[in-house]
Amino acid sequence: MSKNKVSVLVPVYGVSTYIERCAHSLFGQTFKDIEYVFVDDCTPDDSIEKLNAVLDFYPQRAQSVIIIKHDKNRGISAARQTAFDAATGSYVLSMDSDDFVELEMVEELYKKAVETDADMVYCSYFSELKDKTVIGTNIFAENKLGLINLAISGNSAYWNKLIARKILVENNIKTLESISHGDDLAVIAKIIYYSNNFVFLDKPFYHYVQFNQNSVTKKFNPKYVEDRLKLVADLDTFFSSKPDYSVYKPSVWLLKALRKIRLIRISSAEKQFVDIYPEINNHISKLNLPFMSKAILWLAAKRYTFLLKCLLSFSNLKTQFISR
Repeated sequence: MSKNKVSVLVPVYGVSTYIERCAHSLFGQTFKDIEYVFVDDCTPDDSIEKLNAVLDFYPQRAQSVIIIKHDKNRGISAARQTAFDAATGSYVLSMDSDDFVELEMVEELYKKAVETDADMVYCSYFSELKDKTVIGTNIFAENKLGLINLAISGNSAYWNKLIARKILVENNIKTLESISHGDDLAVIAKIIYYSNNFVFLDKPFYHYVQFNQNSVTKKFNPKYVEDRLKLVADLDTFFSSKPDYSVYKPSVWLLKALRKIRLIRISSAEKQFVDIYPEINNHISKLNLPFMSKAILWLAAKRYTFLLKCLLSFSNLKTQFISR
């Protein structure tokens, strides 16, 4: 029997500007039975000192807080795995330390999970932009195939999902420690596959901060490319090993198509990315993608590199014009 009802898991690295707001929103939760697991991934600033200073305001939470320090910086995926391994709650909520939450988030999500016997409870969220706050666009499907496709298409974040910890433990689901970009999809897609009951709570509780330029999601570099390729290989291996692979094969095609398009765009159509994943070429017309995306894939399949670069240039110019 789990000692705590919910474990809130928070990796910490380089968030001195944000950690106090995050901590206040967590320690001030209306729900009582929470275990907090913070993982100090050798943060180079005073984030942990500020975290402890906030905790002084919530003495009733002190016995429920665990701070684990890595002996060296191991990256976001390893920090999340350390937190997952330390958690004891029936449910886990993994969030980012530069974000913050509404004070009733844990209580509302846990209540919904218990009422519906859900393996996963999704909720709406706020996008915190530099000059305004907007409610994020939420898309939800009531079956696992639809949810996996949505995760592949971008709805793979940990932070708006309360997850039954038994799904992680019983199926030995682990993060991909070596990757920093897309680490959430590698885990979330597998959790969805092994889950049976999904619920959506249409209330915004999570504040997703999108103006932190130090966030790993804002950096594009060779490591980004390497991570994307590893992620695709991992999920391809995972789904192809399942007896119902035929059901999820189109999802793997979608994953490869989206990653190929992204790599072609950021590399300005380098040959290695134009030629990647040739196995999807015969399935482009079947993919649920916008016309521009299909055009990129079709030109790549035909190796019409000059036309592909012209299309990318046109697309970039159009984006810049619209954003003015």
